[in-house]
Amino acid sequence: MNLMHPWIAAALSVMAWCVASADGGLDPAFHAPSMAPIPNLIAFQKDGRILVNVGSGGGVPGLIRLNANGSADGAFSTGKGPMIITAPISIPGLSLPGATNAGSIASVALQSSGQIIVGGNFTHFDSTSAARALVVRLKTDGSVDTTVTAGNLLAGGSGGTMVQSVAVDDSDRIYVGGRFAMVNGAARGMALIRLKADGTVDGTFADTKLTDFGNVSILQISFQPDHKILVVASWFPSVSTPTAAVVKAVISILPSRP
Repeated sequence: MNLMHPWIAAALSVMAWCVASADGGLDPAFHAPSMAPIPNLIAFQKDGRILVNVGSGGGVPGLIRLNANGSADGAFSTGKGPMIITAPISIPGLSLPGATNAGSIASVALQSSGQIIVGGNFTHFDSTSAARALVVRLKTDGSVDTTVTAGNLLAGGSGGTMVQSVAVDDSDRIYVGGRFAMVNGAARGMALIRLKADGTVDGTFADTKLTDFGNVSILQISFQPDHKILVVASWFPSVSTPTAAVVKAVISILPSRP
């Protein structure tokens, strides 16, 4: 029985995968399948298997998993992957049908259990019924973990809404960065929040005053050995001057632990 996803099995030779050996040469023991669309994100599991983002929505898996030797792991599937579903609009003089379009994955992080935190631009993940906006947790087999609330926490406003970076600390807490207007149903003009390991909001993480800089978006999150948080942020110097040049900087945030 062939368990390889049909998009991988039928893919053209768009990009050749390789692993460099210790001396910089290619590793002849690593044989990954050709992939379409072009992969643009990878993450490594403790067991040596590799998560690869090869597309999103419309039947293309948002993530696939490779074994340590590069072969496709047929036991892993994210189903339909990330999707953006819009509801029908019906007002006097205007009627628009609903639509389902491809979403996208921007960042992946792993918890110690092997469960996968996925952030990006989507309203649903592998389901047209259960809304899971911007961030979701997957089980080790790629299916959605419905026991966590993370996928229903975030909502956007104007100006483009998405999660651009997720990170997990050594306590399995989840940091979510990007651009979003609401958290857990409440207005919160923040670009960075922390969730507990189960996906609920961690109220001990204080607001970071990043909004003092203007229209902030968090692009990347990382941790220093002393547990401080490093973020790459971009912002308009003033909300009132949207045509001003975008500023990008690396910012250290305190505290990362209560």
